[in-house]
Amino acid sequence: MRRLFTLKKRNSMLSTIAVFRYWEDVHYQYRVGLYDAIEFGKQRNAWKVSFANSDRAVKCWCQVRSLYSPDFMSKLDHLLADNAC
Repeated sequence: MRRLFTLKKRNSMLSTIAVFRYWEDVHYQYRVGLYDAIEFGKQRNAWKVSFANSDRAVKCWCQVRSLYSPDFMSKLDHLLADNAC
Protein backbone atom coordinates (compact mmCIF):
# COMPACT_ATOMS: atom_id res chain seq x y z
CA MET A 1 0.00 0.00 0.00
CA ARG A 2 2.83 2.38 0.82
CA ARG A 3 4.40 1.77 -2.59
CA LEU A 4 1.09 2.64 -4.26
CA PHE A 5 0.94 5.91 -2.30
CA THR A 6 4.50 6.73 -3.33
CA LEU A 7 3.71 6.04 -6.99
CA LYS A 8 0.57 8.18 -6.86
CA LYS A 9 2.49 11.01 -5.23
CA ARG A 10 5.23 10.79 -7.89
CA ASN A 11 2.69 10.70 -10.72
CA SER A 12 0.90 13.69 -9.26
CA MET A 13 4.15 15.65 -9.14
CA LEU A 14 5.03 14.70 -12.73
CA SER A 15 1.56 15.79 -13.87
CA THR A 16 1.96 19.10 -12.07
CA ILE A 17 5.38 19.64 -13.67
CA ALA A 18 3.81 18.97 -17.09
CA VAL A 19 1.20 21.65 -16.36
CA PHE A 20 3.97 24.09 -15.43
CA ARG A 21 5.67 23.37 -18.80
CA TYR A 22 2.38 24.08 -20.56
CA TRP A 23 2.09 27.36 -18.65
CA GLU A 24 5.64 28.25 -19.63
CA ASP A 25 4.76 27.59 -23.26
CA VAL A 26 1.70 29.85 -22.98
CA HIS A 27 3.94 32.54 -21.49
CA TYR A 28 6.41 32.17 -24.37
CA GLN A 29 3.61 32.29 -26.95
CA TYR A 30 2.33 35.50 -25.38
CA ARG A 31 5.80 37.05 -25.51
CA VAL A 32 6.10 36.29 -29.23
CA GLY A 33 2.62 37.63 -29.97
CA LEU A 34 0.57 34.45 -30.34
CA TYR A 35 -1.65 35.35 -27.36
CA ASP A 36 -3.15 38.79 -26.93
CA ALA A 37 -3.18 40.56 -23.57
CA ILE A 38 -6.77 39.54 -22.76
CA GLU A 39 -6.15 35.85 -23.49
CA PHE A 40 -2.92 35.86 -21.54
CA GLY A 41 -4.53 37.70 -18.63
CA LYS A 42 -7.15 34.95 -18.39
CA GLN A 43 -4.40 32.34 -18.38
CA ARG A 44 -2.54 34.16 -15.59
CA ASN A 45 -5.75 34.38 -13.56
CA ALA A 46 -6.17 30.61 -13.94
CA TRP A 47 -2.60 30.07 -12.73
CA LYS A 48 -3.26 32.22 -9.68
CA VAL A 49 -6.45 30.30 -8.87
CA SER A 50 -4.62 27.00 -9.31
CA PHE A 51 -1.98 28.02 -6.79
CA ALA A 52 -4.59 29.41 -4.38
CA ASN A 53 -6.48 26.10 -4.45
CA SER A 54 -3.52 23.74 -4.22
CA ASP A 55 -0.83 23.80 -1.57
CA ARG A 56 0.66 20.80 -3.36
CA ALA A 57 1.11 22.83 -6.58
CA VAL A 58 2.86 25.59 -4.63
CA LYS A 59 5.16 23.07 -2.95
CA CYS A 60 5.94 21.43 -6.28
CA TRP A 61 6.65 24.81 -7.91
CA CYS A 62 9.04 25.73 -5.12
CA GLN A 63 10.94 22.48 -5.72
CA VAL A 64 11.27 22.81 -9.50
CA ARG A 65 11.15 26.55 -10.23
CA SER A 66 14.86 26.79 -11.02
CA LEU A 67 14.31 24.53 -14.04
CA TYR A 68 12.29 27.21 -15.86
CA SER A 69 13.23 30.39 -17.67
CA PRO A 70 14.00 33.30 -15.33
CA ASP A 71 11.24 35.48 -16.80
CA PHE A 72 8.58 32.79 -16.39
CA MET A 73 9.86 31.93 -12.92
CA SER A 74 9.52 35.56 -11.91
CA LYS A 75 5.95 35.75 -13.26
CA LEU A 76 4.84 32.67 -11.33
CA ASP A 77 6.64 33.69 -8.17
CA HIS A 78 4.75 36.98 -8.33
CA LEU A 79 1.44 35.05 -8.20
CA LEU A 80 2.37 33.31 -4.94
CA ALA A 81 2.07 34.65 -1.45
CA ASP A 82 5.17 36.38 -0.16
CA ASN A 83 7.90 33.96 0.86
CA ALA A 84 5.99 30.94 -0.46
CA CYS A 85 9.24 29.40 -1.62
